Amino acid sequence: MFTKIKAIGFFTLLEAVRHHLIWLIVGSVLTGILVGQFVDSLAITESVQIQNAIIGAMFRFIAVIIVTLFVVSSVAHDFSDKTIELLLATAITRTQYFIGKAIGLSGVAVAVALAFGVTMSIYSYPDQVMFWTISLLLELLIVMAFSFLCAISLLQIPIALFSVLLFYLMSRTIGAIVLMANSPFQDEISFADQTIFLLIDGIRYLLPNLDHFTKTEWLVYGSGDWSQVGQLAIQSLVYMLLLFSASLFDLHRKNL
Repeated sequence: MFTKIKAIGFFTLLEAVRHHLIWLIVGSVLTGILVGQFVDSLAITESVQIQNAIIGAMFRFIAVIIVTLFVVSSVAHDFSDKTIELLLATAITRTQYFIGKAIGLSGVAVAVALAFGVTMSIYSYPDQVMFWTISLLLELLIVMAFSFLCAISLLQIPIALFSVLLFYLMSRTIGAIVLMANSPFQDEISFADQTIFLLIDGIRYLLPNLDHFTKTEWLVYGSGDWSQVGQLAIQSLVYMLLLFSASLFDLHRKNL
């Protein structure tokens, strides 16, 4: 069983290499370094802080895009090219395929997070970069798990990509949306407003608080610590288990 799982995970990583994902990561790193040098030459004061903030935010967004694109395309191609049917025709079970694929996709997320984390160590405090990199990895694993779910459930790449990006955007901004919805400056609150508030609160409890992940202020002010990372790790574990359970359930109910 473990041999089959390792084989699927290995071929998933090999697929990333063959799709030139490494060059995409290298190109993103070089772009970040060039942007950092450009920002450093323009900033008059606090150039280091501005440089860290811009590069960190850019790397975070690019990392999410890379992982999302690869996960959705890889899983969708397994279904469209009938690869999964070929695997299931052998002695490989759906659970073995799922675990192996998840391990391989997690390896891609680890590679992306490490590449950007090592680059950030050039600009910021080493301990804060470590917290930032771990948090980025946890964030990418959540995105990977949700992308896996969307790719299995929706199968269509454009719809799956849109769903993942919408999920990420809502998870990043739900805290600000709740604050705006509960603004104390409103004179009157109608029944419709109360309904919207309840709906927004319900969405907030369903989504991960990604606005607490991979904070730029850690790189700028050095305010990160292990307690924050530990809380993020627990939250990531819970959401990954839920998303993986939903993905595995959906995979088992498909008629393949």
